[in-house]
Amino acid sequence: MKTSYKYIAAALISGVAFLTSCSDVEIPEAANKDLGTVASVSQSVDGRELTLTWSPVAGAVGYLVYCNGELVAQTTETTYTTLCPYEQTFTYTIKYIDANGLVSLGQSIFVDAIPAPPKPQGGATLVGYLLTADNYNALPDDDEVAAAQWFQENYVAKNEGTFITVEQLGVLSPADCPALWIHIDRVGIGMGYENLPFDAAALSALHDYLRDGGNLYLSKHATQLVNGIGRISDNYAPGIFGDGNGGSGDDVWCVNNVIGSGQATKYDHTAHAIFAGIELTDPNGYGFPNFPLEGPGLREDHNCMWDLNSYGFSGDPNVVANWEAATTSTVLATWGHVQDYCCAGIVEFLGAGEFLGKIVANGLSAYEFNQEGGNIYQNNVNRLTANTLDYLRGAVSTKAAYVLTANSIDELPDDDEVAAATWFKQTYVDAGKGAFVTPAQIAGLDINEYPVLWVQIDRIGIGIGYENLPFDADALTALHNYMRDGGNLYLSKHATQLISGIARIADNYAPGLFGDGNGGSGDDVWCVNNVIGSGQATKYDHTSHDIFAGIELTDPNGYGFPNFPLEGPGLREDHNCMWDLNAYGFTGDPNVVANWEKATNSTVLATWGHVQDYCCAGIVEFHPEGEFLGSAICNGLSAYEFNQEGGNVYQANVELLTKNTIDYLMK
Repeated sequence: MKTSYKYIAAALISGVAFLTSCSDVEIPEAANKDLGTVASVSQSVDGRELTLTWSPVAGAVGYLVYCNGELVAQTTETTYTTLCPYEQTFTYTIKYIDANGLVSLGQSIFVDAIPAPPKPQGGATLVGYLLTADNYNALPDDDEVAAAQWFQENYVAKNEGTFITVEQLGVLSPADCPALWIHIDRVGIGMGYENLPFDAAALSALHDYLRDGGNLYLSKHATQLVNGIGRISDNYAPGIFGDGNGGSGDDVWCVNNVIGSGQATKYDHTAHAIFAGIELTDPNGYGFPNFPLEGPGLREDHNCMWDLNSYGFSGDPNVVANWEAATTSTVLATWGHVQDYCCAGIVEFLGAGEFLGKIVANGLSAYEFNQEGGNIYQNNVNRLTANTLDYLRGAVSTKAAYVLTANSIDELPDDDEVAAATWFKQTYVDAGKGAFVTPAQIAGLDINEYPVLWVQIDRIGIGIGYENLPFDADALTALHNYMRDGGNLYLSKHATQLISGIARIADNYAPGLFGDGNGGSGDDVWCVNNVIGSGQATKYDHTSHDIFAGIELTDPNGYGFPNFPLEGPGLREDHNCMWDLNAYGFTGDPNVVANWEKATNSTVLATWGHVQDYCCAGIVEFHPEGEFLGSAICNGLSAYEFNQEGGNVYQANVELLTKNTIDYLMK
C-alpha cells in the first residue's frame, strides 16, 4: 500500500513519552538480548477491521506496533485495532518498552489478505448523486436544480446513475456505487461544513463510504466536506469562500491547470482525465491558455477553495508542494489568471490513512451550473462534470496489463520473457485480474481499467539503447501518453531504458550499467541490498517498502549484513540495465544518491547485494513529475532473472517481488 495506516495514541507513562507521529519517535538503543519478547500474539478480523492482542509483560510501560517494519502505533494497552485495505498481506511485530526505556526484541504475526467484497453482476458502474430534497425540483437553489437535472438526463435516464437520499448513505456500498457526487451551491448558506444539509449521522456515513473505497466528487460549497468527514483536519479547511448574489462582468471565468505557470517550477495537469476534450483557449488575453467555464453576464462569485498561503507552509519547494505532501493530494487547477502558487481551486485527495477512496473537490466559482441568461461555455461545465464522475467511477479498477511483443507467449524470443509472460498469465490473466496488450494497443489502453503496465525485455545480444527495444515511434509515444495521463509502468531488465525513451528522464540520465551476454556459472547468491549506503553515515533504508513485503532477509554470502536473495548458484545471465550514479556529474553534499533523486524526482530503492556505498541504482521508483501523472518502477538488476537455467532456489522471491511491484502500482 502506498500510504501506511498510522494510529498513534498519546501517553506519558513512567517518564517515557509516547508521541503523536512516527517522525517524532525517539526510542533509545536497547540491550535487546537481555529482554524477553511479547507472547501469545493473536489476530481477529471483522470485515476490514483487524485486531491484534498479546499477553501483558511484567515491567512493561508500553508497547510498539510495527506493520511491515514501519512503526504505526504506541500504546499502553495489549490490543491494537486498525482498518486494512483489501487484497494485501501484512506482517505485524509487537515490541515492549521497559521502565528504563529499553526496547525488546519483536514477536511477529502474519496477516492474510482480506478478500474484497464481491461486485454486483456486470461490475460496478453506477454513479450516485446525493439528493438533499424530496426531488430535484424541490432543491433550494437554481444551480443545484440544474446540476441534478443534468445528472438525471445523462446518468439516471441512461441507467448509469442513481439518486441517493441522505437517509440511504448508511447503507451505501462502494461495490454498488463507486462514485458519489455532492453538489451544494446556495446563496447565503454561510461558511463552514456545519451549515451544509448533513447531520452527524450523514457525515459519519460519508466518512465510512470514503474509508471503504468509495470515491467522492464534492463541488462548490460541498468541498467543505473534505474536512467535515475527517479526510483533512479542520485547520486545512477551504478558506476562500463566497455565497453572495454575485454581479455582472464582461470577462470570461477560466481555469488554469498549470499550477505556477509563471514560476520556475510548473505543475502541468492539463492532460488529467477530468479535463479531457475541453479546448484550451485564451479569451481574456492573459498570454497563456485556459479552460473557459463561464462567459460574460451575471455570475455568483461562489468560491469555496483553498488559499495555500494561509496554512503556514513556507520554504522549499513551495506552498503547493508542501500542501500536497501534508494532505496527500494533487492541486489540479486554480483561477484562470493565477500564475503563482497561491490558491487551489480543484484538488484531488488521494487515498490516505484509513481512507481507501479518492475525492475530487471543485470549489471554483466559475463552476456554476445555471448562469442566469445562459452560459456560452455550458458544454465545458458539463464535460468537466462527466469527466470527473467517469474518472472516479473507474478508479476502482484492479486489472494489470502486460506488453506482449510477439503473437503469443511461446513466440517471444527469450526464455526469460516466456517465463515472465507465462507467470503473468497464470497469476493475473487466468484470475481475471490482467490482460495482454500488444505495443500497437497501448494507445487505446484505458488507464482507469488498466492502471499499471508491465514491460519485461530481457534478451541476449539486444544491444544498449532504447532504440533497440521492440517499440516503434508510435509505441513510444503511446507509452509516454499512458504515463503522462496517470498510468503506472513497471519496466524490468532491458526495458528500464524506456524511462528515457519516453522522455520521463533526459537521455543523458539513461541506464549506463548494461549487459546482454550469455553469462556464466557461479557459486555465490545474487542478492539485493535495500539499504542504500548501508556502509555510510547516512543510510536510506527501503527494506519496508511494499515491493519487498514478505521476502525474507538473509545473508547467504556472509557479507555481514542482510540481503534479499533473488538468484542462486548456477548458470546466470549478467543482464544488468541500471544506473551508475557516479557517471552523471553529481557531486557535493549530501551524496550522489540524494542529488540523483532530486534531479529525477525518484527514489533509489535497491542496489546490488554487496554494495554499501552510493555508487549504483538497481531498482528506482520514478514519482509523478511535470506532465507525467503516473509513476514508474524500473528494475534493472541482473539478479532479476525469470528463468535461470537449471532452476533457481530463490524463484519464489523473484515472483513475489514482481507481484508486490504490480500490486503496489495498482494502488
